Amino acid sequence: MPVVEPDTHPPTRNPWNPAHTSGGSSGGAGAAVAAGFIPLSPGSDGAGSVRIPASASGLVGLKPTRNFVPNPHAPFDPFGMTVIGPLARSVSDAAALLDALLDLDPRRPTSHFARVEQTPPRLRIGLITTPPIGQCDPEPVATVEAAARALEGRGHRIIPLAGQRATIEEFLPIYQRMIVRSPVLLPGRLQPVTAWFRESARRTTDEAARQAIVTLTERARVAVEGTDLVLTPTIPILPPRIGAFNRQGGEATFLAASIMGSFTAAANITGGPAATVPFGLSEEGLPIGVQILGRPGDDVLVLRLARELEAARRGDFGLAPTGD
Repeated sequence: MPVVEPDTHPPTRNPWNPAHTSGGSSGGAGAAVAAGFIPLSPGSDGAGSVRIPASASGLVGLKPTRNFVPNPHAPFDPFGMTVIGPLARSVSDAAALLDALLDLDPRRPTSHFARVEQTPPRLRIGLITTPPIGQCDPEPVATVEAAARALEGRGHRIIPLAGQRATIEEFLPIYQRMIVRSPVLLPGRLQPVTAWFRESARRTTDEAARQAIVTLTERARVAVEGTDLVLTPTIPILPPRIGAFNRQGGEATFLAASIMGSFTAAANITGGPAATVPFGLSEEGLPIGVQILGRPGDDVLVLRLARELEAARRGDFGLAPTGD
């Protein structure tokens, strides 16, 4: 889920405003880093679960290229959807943690920490503001458009793109077949969304999941032709209030919450890297992130542009105000 609100413990709250979610599923990591409990943290990202909490909590988050970072979930994920990536308060910190996850010395000139400081070449950057499902709120659109203008002012070419529409039904077989593989000791203790996924997996097949990946990957490739990287809002809506997605039953709850991953899930399907950078605050004072999408293997290029975007933004995204 893109929020952390199970019925087994209290919800994970956003340090910027505890009435709102810190995102998910790595929402605990996002809240802890944003509040200053820890300086950085790894998270797992299967459809945006690093980038969503990073965006909601005013952090940098990176989903690396598929199979780039060692992944403990691999035995249960034959489709390569999940990856491990860093959440941090700066692009440099995220790059340093990526090196640690790869067991690289950040002092080496070939490390991500060293190379992220290098200015990227002038790029053709696609701009997408329409999510594959649902609609985008005005404030995330305004924020990503401001980020695009800032990059254009630094010499990059911005290319507006229409994007591609999709449906939840096209995406579901991938996760139905993945979640059904996860070992479960006490099925009766499963949360409603997880139980629904496992039950509904019986109505589809691995082949349907693989075909969905092929179809959606090709659709994404066509949508970004002629560009080097793509810029989108990270989340099409502002961080919702706690309990906003409480519904009767797992299916209704998941469908209500799925809008939060509509921009992020594409990178998990294509296998390419994607980073979110905090770039604005809403009228209510909630962080708004901007996402950079790249092709598989372009992790360094994505991080370099993220560093340039970080330098171009206005305002400070230090520790969240946690006085309340």
